[in-house]
Amino acid sequence: MTEGDVKNLVNITSDAPVHDDLRKAFRNMIPFFVHVCEETTKESLIKSAIKDPEEHLERKEDDEEGKEYPLLNFRVFGFEIGGKDDSEGIKLIGEKRLAIGDWITFTTPLIRLDGDYKFIAELTEAAYTLRHEVFEYMQGKQAPRQAQFNMFDSNEEEEEGI
Repeated sequence: MTEGDVKNLVNITSDAPVHDDLRKAFRNMIPFFVHVCEETTKESLIKSAIKDPEEHLERKEDDEEGKEYPLLNFRVFGFEIGGKDDSEGIKLIGEKRLAIGDWITFTTPLIRLDGDYKFIAELTEAAYTLRHEVFEYMQGKQAPRQAQFNMFDSNEEEEEGI
């Protein structure tokens, strides 16, 4: 084994609420996931979704034209960084919602960040942001916890015998 053959696996489980920045970073990977997995051949859709993900990942209530949002049927929830030395790459792990309502999980092939993938510059930037947000989450960045409240004030509890 040479120095470049090191593989670090990090799997973190936490009950801390996910910050919106991390959620957004994962959502921003959906267009790449859909494109690499050949779930659409519409490169104009992918290009537009990379430029403005929320336009394609949020269903609009005022949608009078019946416009479809095919990217809503996908989610990305994981990634792997691999490769050797300067030839690093990323695999995206996600799901597609089937017509029956179930989800199927699959992983993209390794996309080399020094490769010739059509949207490599955009993917590299999105991958950097995702890695940064995951690191921040691991360091404690999280969404504010929702405040808990009592249904009864202490006087009512005593009266009710609670």
